[in-house]
Amino acid sequence: MNDRRETIRMLAALTVSASIGGSTAAKIAKSDDLTADGSAADAFEVVSVEPSNFVLHGLELQSLIDAERSWTKLRGPRYFSQSVSRPKHVSSHPNEFQLWYEISDPKPPSKKTLRFRDPHNSNEAITVQVGDPAFFLSPSQKLTSGLPTKIPANLNLMKAYRVTNTTPAKKQTEVEIETSWGPTTRKLDHPIFVCIACEEWHHEQHMPIKDDTRYQLVYASKEVEISDQTSVIDQFGLNKLTVSSAGWVSFEAALTE
Repeated sequence: MNDRRETIRMLAALTVSASIGGSTAAKIAKSDDLTADGSAADAFEVVSVEPSNFVLHGLELQSLIDAERSWTKLRGPRYFSQSVSRPKHVSSHPNEFQLWYEISDPKPPSKKTLRFRDPHNSNEAITVQVGDPAFFLSPSQKLTSGLPTKIPANLNLMKAYRVTNTTPAKKQTEVEIETSWGPTTRKLDHPIFVCIACEEWHHEQHMPIKDDTRYQLVYASKEVEISDQTSVIDQFGLNKLTVSSAGWVSFEAALTE
């Protein structure tokens, strides 16, 4: 317990002190910062990992679409995501990293339908049917030489909910991204998850929502084998990750209603 408290204290000390207000009770906000063709949408690559330290833990969580906070059991991490650039767009969130923990006892959200501007189809409206939560996304830091980069002030804790249907149905599209493993072109299928900000309670500690305008749509893509290792730290401590494959690409999406 004391080790985890010290880890959270260290992360807080390395986090940018500015805070963008937000709470679960706040109205779901809209965002208008995407260009007409969606080119300003920041991208994140999601890779499958094997951790050296497999975590089994429980937290109280509540997202913007949950009716109430609930105890949630976590396992993992299973995946790791990091911001990537695109040929015509340098990421505006270059140091954002998140560890994805599997939710082993999912509880359905109270809000089942969300409407976004699709960052991959000229920002046309897309209606997303939301299923159960599958993953909890914990902000993390990559460890290299020296002190790790500060966690951005508006990087949220998030829950990734399964997408059960989209209207209209999505056609396969291509996107170029520049990853730490080199440039690549991905063929993207339909959205499979929508990531939504949440807040966390653990004993006397409370981690609030930092920016309630940030959402992500996660698209399926053909799996690409990768062999790499990276070290990270998040609220659960240090972890060495063995990266085995990349198969998903996530994009910031603007909520329309």
